[in-house]
Amino acid sequence: MLKKGYSQTQEHRQKIRQAYNRLDYKPTQKTKDKISISVLGEKNHNWKGGTKLLAAQIRNLSKYRTWKKSVFKRDDRKCQECKSDYRVSVHHKKSLSQLIQDNNIKTVEDAIQCAELWDMSLGQVLCENCHDRVDVNFHKIGINKKVDFVNINN
Repeated sequence: MLKKGYSQTQEHRQKIRQAYNRLDYKPTQKTKDKISISVLGEKNHNWKGGTKLLAAQIRNLSKYRTWKKSVFKRDDRKCQECKSDYRVSVHHKKSLSQLIQDNNIKTVEDAIQCAELWDMSLGQVLCENCHDRVDVNFHKIGINKKVDFVNINN
């Protein structure tokens, strides 16, 4: 099995292919299904209490689409970082999964009633490049954590 951060040599990969060819190993569909099921839902290491399913349902609400349109209109459909209008989308300043968690939203009905979820100040229009850059920085420091800067001159 390949360890994260390590790469296999071509020679090693060839030996693995030859070993599998000798074994004539072809997992059945039943085996593939068992493997898939074994890492679904709560069994998955990335499980966060089902917030992704709920987030997908929220994103399909007409109220969510209206919120997005309002943010686009407010920001004149231009990236708030570089002012580009190419490949723009609405970015959540606070992630949707974090909003769900912080406001203890369990159902779509809870989401509709939550005022913070529909706050336009939590959305901004970003182009694809700026969105990627913001998301990378966002994940480096962690979800909604403040960064404390240390003054090295003291």
